[in-house]
Amino acid sequence: IAMERTLDEFALEASDIARSETAQKGITGANISDALKKWEERLNGAEAVLIASTEPGTPVKSSSHAGFDGQKLGDNKALEKCIASALKGKAAYSSITKSVRSGATVIFLAAPVYKGGAAVGIVGLEIKPSEVFSPIVRGVTIGQSAYPFILDGEYRVIGHRNDKTIGTNILVYEWGKKVKEAASLSFIQYEWEGSLK
Repeated sequence: IAMERTLDEFALEASDIARSETAQKGITGANISDALKKWEERLNGAEAVLIASTEPGTPVKSSSHAGFDGQKLGDNKALEKCIASALKGKAAYSSITKSVRSGATVIFLAAPVYKGGAAVGIVGLEIKPSEVFSPIVRGVTIGQSAYPFILDGEYRVIGHRNDKTIGTNILVYEWGKKVKEAASLSFIQYEWEGSLK
């Protein structure tokens, strides 16, 4: 629930950016990096804010970081579904992936930019799970040694007290398979690094 609410808040911000005059200028290739940088600074947990066109490969037209412009989002297969959804008019986010710009672990959110009723590009937000989701669970302990963590729909860790585990697919562990089979909000007990969790 916390994850969906947080992503919805980012989606609203992305939609606000997409409706702005700044986004319209960015689609035409105008340099709007300063405005996008301000949006990034306002969005706690954003790795980057960008505008990309509908041209083949979905190239970045303008971004909050130098060196991102011209890179093709279409080169990252994890972004295909969320970009396609945005170009059909609905904001969407990817599963956990790597930033096209920096290689950092992110979740990518795409929202459509319209002109004359047609989607002409996307606003993309690269969201850092370590700054957005990990703080939700970082200080929580259950009993003496257990703790919560947050998973995406593909059972990859997006929020954990140890940021090094972000992106880990728990299905590679026996206990992770038990988590998948269990009902939502279940309690699973397992051994991890010599300690009962």
